[in-house]
Amino acid sequence: NYVHITLDEGAVIATSKFEGTEKRIIRIASKYQSGRFDDDRWHTVTVVRTITLMTLSVDGINDEIRQYAPEIDWLVNSFSYFGGIAKEKLVPGIKVKNFRGCLKNVTFSNFIYLAKFTISEMTTDGSIFAKSVFKLEFIRYEADAYLINFITLANQAYGKSVIRSAGDLSLSCRKVAVSEDTLSFNSGKHFITLPKWNSMASGSLNDMLISGFQLRTQERDGLILFHGSFPSAVTGHDYIAFELIDGHLFMIINLGSGHIRLQTTAEKITDGSAWHTVTLERVGRTGTVTVDNIKTDFSTPGVSANFIVEEPIYLGAVPWPANETHSVDFYVPHSIWSANLRKGFVGCLKNIRINGISPNTAIIFQEQQKSLENGKLA
Repeated sequence: NYVHITLDEGAVIATSKFEGTEKRIIRIASKYQSGRFDDDRWHTVTVVRTITLMTLSVDGINDEIRQYAPEIDWLVNSFSYFGGIAKEKLVPGIKVKNFRGCLKNVTFSNFIYLAKFTISEMTTDGSIFAKSVFKLEFIRYEADAYLINFITLANQAYGKSVIRSAGDLSLSCRKVAVSEDTLSFNSGKHFITLPKWNSMASGSLNDMLISGFQLRTQERDGLILFHGSFPSAVTGHDYIAFELIDGHLFMIINLGSGHIRLQTTAEKITDGSAWHTVTLERVGRTGTVTVDNIKTDFSTPGVSANFIVEEPIYLGAVPWPANETHSVDFYVPHSIWSANLRKGFVGCLKNIRINGISPNTAIIFQEQQKSLENGKLA
């Protein structure tokens, strides 16, 4: 039981199938001369499916097809995917590559439709027989209906229970001049800033953070990432950091009621020859850091489960003083050893993901390259 929308040879195809019935297909080609929708233009696609009818609309071109589902009284959806299908959810008969391109205003709505059966007695040639008449009454139940904006939730990362993103995604549709999002830090003194993690500032106890990056370096010590707030009597001091100390990767996190310092590697990862993959998942006070498929669980102290930070994310270093006689209005807690030693990251970072989404580091680097007051990346 599924509905499937795909782009095939430039045409938009909608497929509907109910268990025990043949699948029904609608195909719409472009009204432009090429007859194709893969033309680097925006196109509006809408699919409406009920038990007896599926309608496909593309840029005002409409088509519909009837379908028959005698054993189904209402439609129920257990999961939805946009852009591709997870391997464990593959549907027999669907062999289409994942979508490559841009999507916007992606919404999914589901309403409860009641089906009523009535029995009518009719007389034909003196005989009396019973005829089942199938009648649909479209009744929208606000308590059971829902509207999901996938892109908004992907950006806010509300958690596994609602939406989760995977793969190479970015909240942008701009063409990037740089071929990949690999950053090279050569001096250990310079940094790049990224926007804050919106999902971590919502205050939800069930907030989920899914982040990650890949690194390659030969330097044993250095600050990779820092995201923190200034100390406050009201909110405490929320921060998170990743750093290298003596070749090992450490994560330091504080949700406002005490920090933990977690060594996430048993062996040194500063060989310089291989990329090492790091992933952080957090729900409230608990989480997991995975380095090269080796997981380390953690739980933060105290009762605070919220991460409230309005400042940007720093990669590679933070704006520490140039020397002992200078000072800057920037606070880094003592639990982050590399920052207090003024040792920035020297090496390469790539595939940076915040809430499972690429923050477009290549674009951000281009925008900041001319404006960084504390140096530049090379």
